Amino acid sequence: MSNHSVLTTTCQTSNDRDALIKVALSTKLAACVQVSQVTSHYVWQNEQQQSEEYLLTFKTRTALIEKLITELKAVHSYKVPEIIVTPITGLPAYLQWIDESTQ
Repeated sequence: MSNHSVLTTTCQTSNDRDALIKVALSTKLAACVQVSQVTSHYVWQNEQQQSEEYLLTFKTRTALIEKLITELKAVHSYKVPEIIVTPITGLPAYLQWIDESTQ
């Protein structure tokens, strides 16, 4: 198992985006959050939907994933938020920076 992971989620408003980023960084559950604007196409309650969203990618240690999920769900506005976790490997110095930036 990898010692590091990325967690991705989406949200619709800048207020939600900022709240998710704040909780992750202020608790040191993530070292970095990257934000992109995306158009999502999906089915919700049996209807096809399209919406402009923010895609947030959190870099963290795998050991912190459950705590990060709990904190994000507590402030997320979506009833069923997209939360996807992917183990990562990478440049050792970068992974060390993630270790040093989280607790």
